[in-house]
Amino acid sequence: MFDSIFKFENTVTWWCGAIAGFINLLAFPPYLRHIIRKTHNPSLIAWIIWAALGWIALVSYILTDERHDAVWVILLAAVCPTIVIKMVWSSGTFQRLGPADYFVGALAATAIGFLLATGSGDVAIWLAIAADTLAVYVTVVGFRGNPRAEPWGPWTTYGLAAVVNLGATNWSSATAAALPVYTALAVVAISAKAMSCQRDDVRAFLKRRRERLRPSS
Repeated sequence: MFDSIFKFENTVTWWCGAIAGFINLLAFPPYLRHIIRKTHNPSLIAWIIWAALGWIALVSYILTDERHDAVWVILLAAVCPTIVIKMVWSSGTFQRLGPADYFVGALAATAIGFLLATGSGDVAIWLAIAADTLAVYVTVVGFRGNPRAEPWGPWTTYGLAAVVNLGATNWSSATAAALPVYTALAVVAISAKAMSCQRDDVRAFLKRRRERLRPSS
């Protein structure tokens, strides 16, 4: 089975999936660097939800989608959150947990429980999306108390990868397309929120890029 999932195919959809996976991977080291430097304070609950759902969604996607061109981004969506949890926990940079976090965590755990109890891959994907929405909610709300909760740069790169990954999406059914489409919308939403809360950082980054591109006299 795994040979058919990861084998090379010289098709547009395969290349879109591979390129999206590569772009996604590029964003990961900068994100870890932010954690090590303690410049941002992500939500631990959100990343736990993403890690759990990432692995479940990966298995569900493999079982339900006959074509696996989009598997690279989903694979990284399972592996990377697991590493982030370890790094965030070790560095102690996560946001202080409050009642809302525990409430969302309980709701997500309930959804994941139903997800695991179902024997249908289709149902699992829709339940994964519902639970993941709670993690996105916690992350976006976290910017209210801490504008630097999540770094805008890596999330923008994640958003680009998710959009490119749409080219690898199987559009033959709503269930097959649901997870990649939802992922693109969710990641772009977090990226937009981070950019709006960190406008000065974005402006400084763009200014540095313009200066580098400006021809020397």
